[in-house]
Amino acid sequence: MTNANRAENNLTASERRFEEQLLAVKTKMLKMGMLPKYNGFEYLAEAIVMFEPGIKICDQIYGKIAKKHGSTKTSVERCVRTLLKISGFNVKNGDFISMHNFLWLEMG
Repeated sequence: MTNANRAENNLTASERRFEEQLLAVKTKMLKMGMLPKYNGFEYLAEAIVMFEPGIKICDQIYGKIAKKHGSTKTSVERCVRTLLKISGFNVKNGDFISMHNFLWLEMG
């Protein structure tokens, strides 16, 4: 058994569901022309999966992502904005919810 298989077997049901959703979001992002070579790709995918109405995106979601990746909220936000800009999306502050809903509708 490989290390990856062992790690996969040790995931809880919620962690496994998160990983499955993350893969689905990343697949859709790739189809939309977003490039995984940017840190913002991973950050945005995680943020979309973690998003729930009423959560403060910058404080709560970006904060958790920053902690997980050894970064800062500001850096996470900058990387996400860079990814979106390079990918041709003109997303403003309030449009994160629209991006989240669009990706989930497209996958569903």
